[in-house]
Amino acid sequence: LTMETTKTDTSRHMVFREFSGVDLLTEDQMLLFAEAFYMYDIEDVGSIPTKNIPHLLRSLGTNLTEDEIAHMIKDVDIDTNGQVTLPEFFNFIGAYINRRIATETTIKEAFKSFDLDNSGSLSHAELRFAMKHLGKKLSDKQIQLMVEMADKDGDGEIDYEEFVKALIEY
Repeated sequence: LTMETTKTDTSRHMVFREFSGVDLLTEDQMLLFAEAFYMYDIEDVGSIPTKNIPHLLRSLGTNLTEDEIAHMIKDVDIDTNGQVTLPEFFNFIGAYINRRIATETTIKEAFKSFDLDNSGSLSHAELRFAMKHLGKKLSDKQIQLMVEMADKDGDGEIDYEEFVKALIEY
């Protein structure tokens, strides 16, 4: 989707058109991101300094590191002028969402490959297999400790949500 903006008095009228990087966004999300972008366009020039991107992203609730943000800015600030336009910002958001989807897909595939009995959770034996497959030879006590740390519902196994949370936290 591309977005054209016109300014009338103090309100902006937005029209969405074809524009790369946002095919996974709803119109409401695009409006939210555009409004956030314009809050940082203090000089009302249609672009924001790349140094403001981390603040903008944090205001939107992302949890990217400074290095991830710097790498992505390098990819989207195509003209390398130190400014990010709205189309460049939408490309940035599209790349971020695509990266998140790819990560989630990888995690789901890993979980499924370790869930040998397709029960939707990892038993002690399956966790031991997973750790061995990853080159980690752990004792029964270490496996038990891992399960206790990750098993939030107390069923003695690690379900997908617990698995993801454990990956994020540890």
